[in-house]
Amino acid sequence: MLKQLLLATLLCLGFAPAWAQNPVTDESLASQQFKQRLRSQYLTNDTAQAIITLYGKRQVGGVGWVVGALLSAVRIGTASNTTTNYGGYGAQQQDTGSNMGAAFLIATPLVAYGVGKVMHYSNAHLNGVLTAYAAGQPLPHALRRKLRPRFFKEPIVRYKEVKYKPAN
Repeated sequence: MLKQLLLATLLCLGFAPAWAQNPVTDESLASQQFKQRLRSQYLTNDTAQAIITLYGKRQVGGVGWVVGALLSAVRIGTASNTTTNYGGYGAQQQDTGSNMGAAFLIATPLVAYGVGKVMHYSNAHLNGVLTAYAAGQPLPHALRRKLRPRFFKEPIVRYKEVKYKPAN
């Protein structure tokens, strides 16, 4: 187990310089471009900006639940059981089999919750809500309840297209 932990740590440290080069985001490039297009379309509407921020944070939260559950499942599944020694008077040998069944049972509801969040707060649903809002329909009650003042305080930054040349 110690070898596996050291190997995982070395792999993570090997990728740390690459992570430091990129901005900290959990969204794909297409999702970011979609949200930037919506932000520029509704630049003067603070409610639309707050809705976009809410959906972005909930999408990232759903991805966090899925990643956390999967990493926990891997950790539980690869954990080994040990022998317990009671001061030289007796020892108890525990089963050294894998814990994949327990890992699956623990991770399944957490992954399902995360996938549910990602699906409910998808970009397609966001586009539908903003289109209905722009057409003059009121926001759904459930969405109005979730809009907090912190979403309205996010700064609106005008997006500027950056010309780049891909490295081949």
